[in-house]
Amino acid sequence: MGFTFAPALRLLAFAGIALTSGAHAQTAIPGPWSVGIEGGAARLRVVCEVDALPCDRSGYAYGLSVARAFDRQWGARLSWTGTRRYSGSDRTASGVDYGGDLGFNVFGAAATWRMPVGDAQLELRAGLAAVDGDFKARAGGGPNAGKTTVQPLAGVALEYPLDARLALRVDAQLTRGKVAGQDGNLATFGLGLVARF
Repeated sequence: MGFTFAPALRLLAFAGIALTSGAHAQTAIPGPWSVGIEGGAARLRVVCEVDALPCDRSGYAYGLSVARAFDRQWGARLSWTGTRRYSGSDRTASGVDYGGDLGFNVFGAAATWRMPVGDAQLELRAGLAAVDGDFKARAGGGPNAGKTTVQPLAGVALEYPLDARLALRVDAQLTRGKVAGQDGNLATFGLGLVARF
């Protein structure tokens, strides 16, 4: 299954209406908190050992986040990112071929560092993530499987202000996904909106 823009576009359209309405409803100077929503593409380094079974390393991603700035440079960010839907295959030690679809939920906690780049803000972040993997077998008779692991998390983002409260955010994030013999880098690339309060 290839990447489709439809879920990401619907998510961003809803976010734009909700966040823009909230931003214009208040005129106070924003505080240190922010919330964000985003959608985009994802890439997983899937194992594809069986040529006859489906192999798809591309998927789509969507997510939510909440962040707090401690000063002009340092802060913290909690996030959830869902990624769907990759296809991979492998061969067991006994020689049985199996394949299926994979998806992940990434719950991240990271420290952030920011610096101005013209009118925009560049953000670097590093932390840890609980990565919950789900494997649904569809070939070879293999069992469904699920696994949660703790993985390092890194990311970079650029935020461009639209007004005092609302900003456009371009984000890239990297962690690892492990489930059902699959173990590879999991990268997401998103476009979203951030509201400060």
